[in-house]
Amino acid sequence: MNKVTQEQINELLAKAEIKTETVFGKCTLVTVRLENGFVFTASSGCVDAANYDEALGKEICLRKIEDELWKMEGYALQKAVYDGTLPADLTPKQRVERELADLRVKYEKLCAFIESVEKTSKSYDPHRDKFVVDENDENFKRAAKRVNLELLYRQRELMREYISILANRLALWND
Repeated sequence: MNKVTQEQINELLAKAEIKTETVFGKCTLVTVRLENGFVFTASSGCVDAANYDEALGKEICLRKIEDELWKMEGYALQKAVYDGTLPADLTPKQRVERELADLRVKYEKLCAFIESVEKTSKSYDPHRDKFVVDENDENFKRAAKRVNLELLYRQRELMREYISILANRLALWND
């Protein structure tokens, strides 16, 4: 569900440890530690200690903390929506589309990384109109050994194949 609810907020506060303290006889300080360890603090006070009411101060502080909690839970939900970590809200087709999009991004990054390693020992061959890796070059050998280039090549091939499989699955949905 793409919505933060009052029930969620209430549950978080119900499970929280809440400490209330009176400071200088006219200021209420409330500290709330959520179950996950995150801590909120809020304060409220009055000008004249004769008007001080700790219960009212605590109520005001808890409202401030609740407002902050709404913001944080909203942010967490928005991030989950953006990151695509709410799979229960997605149809099977949407999950495959998202997986394919994520895989393509990772594939492009892997290709760029492999290319950067290969550039340590490339020379341009104008007859083939492309760069050629000199596998006997010591710089290339060190770089290839450091990143285990053979495994990266294999990973690139498998990712390319997986992209093809996901694209074919999506094509079946479009028919």
